Amino acid sequence: MSKIYGIDVASYQTVAQAVNKNAQATVVKATQGTGYVNPKCDAQYQNAKKNGKLLGVYHYAGGGNATTEADYFLKNIKGYIGEAVLFLDWENGQNSAYGNGKWVKQFVDRVKAKTGIDCVIYTGSEGAGQVAPYVKKTNALWIAQYPYSNYPSFSEPKSNYNAHGMTVFGWQFSSTPLDHSVYYVTPAQWKAYAKGSSKITPAKPAKKPVAKPKAKSSTYTVRSGDTLSGIATKYGMSTATLASINDISNWNMIKVGQKLKINGTAKKSKSSKGSRYRIVQSGDTLSHISYLTGYSVAYLQKKNGIKNANRISVGQKIYY
Repeated sequence: MSKIYGIDVASYQTVAQAVNKNAQATVVKATQGTGYVNPKCDAQYQNAKKNGKLLGVYHYAGGGNATTEADYFLKNIKGYIGEAVLFLDWENGQNSAYGNGKWVKQFVDRVKAKTGIDCVIYTGSEGAGQVAPYVKKTNALWIAQYPYSNYPSFSEPKSNYNAHGMTVFGWQFSSTPLDHSVYYVTPAQWKAYAKGSSKITPAKPAKKPVAKPKAKSSTYTVRSGDTLSGIATKYGMSTATLASINDISNWNMIKVGQKLKINGTAKKSKSSKGSRYRIVQSGDTLSHISYLTGYSVAYLQKKNGIKNANRISVGQKIYY
């Protein structure tokens, strides 16, 4: 099986960190929304290029006008087009359009129209469920899913992600101390994808979700701090399924007191704080941890006794 190991960097990392002896590829954050350019982007990119790394650049979706954001991204990466794989980062934090898969379709269609290149979508399983109905036939997936809270190795663990039928280009399996990913392509395929001259069929197919036995339907009343993904996780359901059976089109809009149809039984915590946690890494925010875990920022604050959501420390354990 062909594999490439890689890292991704943003302004949180140094220029030197754009090169890692264990990584063949480096993906650099370029832009976010329509008003932010990573001030270290070109220096990080050129350092990786000078050291012979396969290259990629990404835009972090801000949720404004999708076409305008695509144009902003392309304007700021002119010198990289045809050389770097283009990625769209689709996350919940600082993204007002999260939950709307059509936004992603509009963005990638604009990039395709102007460059002839198909973007790869970076997101978690929840995000993949949002975008798959619109782009799974045209765009591949770089999925983020961490089986362990602290995993510094470049040897990926056993995969357990749900790609929602999308073709998996790569898997980000760790963020300790940098984001570590495995990509299921050869170097030649990576370069061809960057040029828009080849469609990729990764060596590893997307993992199909395991069917779970159905339980009698019941209801759950939404509480303060709940998110749809958090409720789904609690009851062993996918967010997409929970949204579907409750006719919810916008996954970010549930109300306190709202009654949701549920299939499954809530998983009980082993202790008052729970056994699951994430160790805060350099560059982490509580909103990013919220995205990774599926629990709201408000819930994480209450669970961990955090008064200021903007003040978390490297090494701190965030329970969920």
